[in-house]
Amino acid sequence: MPCRDYESSGPYAVHVVDTKQVDRLARIACELATHIETRGKFVDRNPLFSKETQDWWRKHKEADARHEAEKAKKKRLNAIKEKAISKLTTEERKVLGL
Repeated sequence: MPCRDYESSGPYAVHVVDTKQVDRLARIACELATHIETRGKFVDRNPLFSKETQDWWRKHKEADARHEAEKAKKKRLNAIKEKAISKLTTEERKVLGL
């Protein structure tokens, strides 16, 4: 299958990385692979998919997991910070510049 990005190719195409297009295509691929996996078919271990696809999906899932863990950590730390700030008096907040 000679798949490629047909939207940014052609005689007038500029050969510059369009990060919005790359992100859009990654979201589409992620959505499709997630849908496949919810049906019990594992993309990263399925011989029906190319090694390139299997490797991309494995790395993508790992990166998503790291991103979600970082987001959860920031949320937890912000909650701790807000709880601590709520215990301060107005004068203490003013002195601390909060």
